[in-house]
Amino acid sequence: MLKTLFESVRERCGVSKREFARYFNASVSLLRSKYGDSYITAEGTDAFPIADECSPSPVYDIYLDAIGDNIEFLKTGKESARVDFLAKSEYAYRTVWRERVKDSRVKGDRW
Repeated sequence: MLKTLFESVRERCGVSKREFARYFNASVSLLRSKYGDSYITAEGTDAFPIADECSPSPVYDIYLDAIGDNIEFLKTGKESARVDFLAKSEYAYRTVWRERVKDSRVKGDRW
């Protein structure tokens, strides 16, 4: 899956393999600090940081499009790519959160 993301980002902004790995790791670190590991990485995944575009993806696939936008922002400085990253990552987080709390119930206030 990362290979597909790499090809897409390379076409958009001409990123090299080394830059891709560095920017991808920076993007995932940003997401992990913002949302927490449990909402970013799948259970049992411990492939972070990645070494190259052939590495297994350490994040849920829903975040990959947002990460691609952040890589484009880091490479080119286009503010529209940064805005897209923030919107798509928030959507991805809410989607993952909604799936994790599905069928959960609040049991009332306990002091």
